Amino acid sequence: MKSISERYDLNFGIDFAASNLWNEKEQQYIYEKAGQKLSRTEQLLFIADLIDNYNLFYLEDPFHEEDFVSFSALLNRYSKRLIVGDDLICTNYERLEKAIKLKSVNAIIVKPNQVGLISEVEKVVREAKKNDIKLVFSHRSGETEDVSIVHLAVGFESDFIKAGISGERTVKINELLRISEKI
Repeated sequence: MKSISERYDLNFGIDFAASNLWNEKEQQYIYEKAGQKLSRTEQLLFIADLIDNYNLFYLEDPFHEEDFVSFSALLNRYSKRLIVGDDLICTNYERLEKAIKLKSVNAIIVKPNQVGLISEVEKVVREAKKNDIKLVFSHRSGETEDVSIVHLAVGFESDFIKAGISGERTVKINELLRISEKI
């Protein structure tokens, strides 16, 4: 029997936000509700199990924001999946360069208001594209109904946009639909 993702041509993913799980002092990922503490290696194995068991395609921030090496190990093992750096990269050129050097990601979140200057966003986007890294433009939590993120994503020819599906985010989806009708 085919899985849901195969039947409906859907790709599933998770934003782990693993920096929130990482305890620097204990050097472990702490899953409080499950009562589990995982080492870096155990976190990698846990994520591999999730990928294999649930056919996950999109994996955002599966490790904490300084663990370029674990990102690299995951990408090496699952190069056909999107291993996405958000907290790892922070729309920061220097962090992107490090990720490229260590082959840590094949996709990045781009949040223009993280860096503040469109010229810095352009620099990150150019470097990512030059290195065949997919772009996922995203607003930040607590976002307004401003739709400029949609125009930036289209203008920079982003591969994806992450906009959510409710509240103020609906405006962005509707703007994307309007743009797509004109293109």
